[in-house]
Amino acid sequence: MKLLFITDKGKLVKKLSQILRENGYLVDHAADGQTGLEMSAGGSYNLIILEWLMSKGDGISIMKEIRSQGLDTPVLMIGDKDTPRDRADGLDSGADDFLSQPF
Repeated sequence: MKLLFITDKGKLVKKLSQILRENGYLVDHAADGQTGLEMSAGGSYNLIILEWLMSKGDGISIMKEIRSQGLDTPVLMIGDKDTPRDRADGLDSGADDFLSQPF
């Protein structure tokens, strides 16, 4: 299974990537939304894990752009926000699920 993290939280990705790789997953990382969009465009990922808030861009806009490109790759949006409205906004933007941090 091939995963793409789109987040500027390097420590988070480093820890999770190590665990995932030890269990046979292939993991790529984009540190900003634009790079993430470029990497996801090929549609070669089984799952995209997208951060809600980043220093360069926001997950909602990136999520909408991913879907407007016709990609149907499952997307898990992660973020510090955990109100029902925030979850609804994430899912309405096209994410398949939403996971609050910390986890």
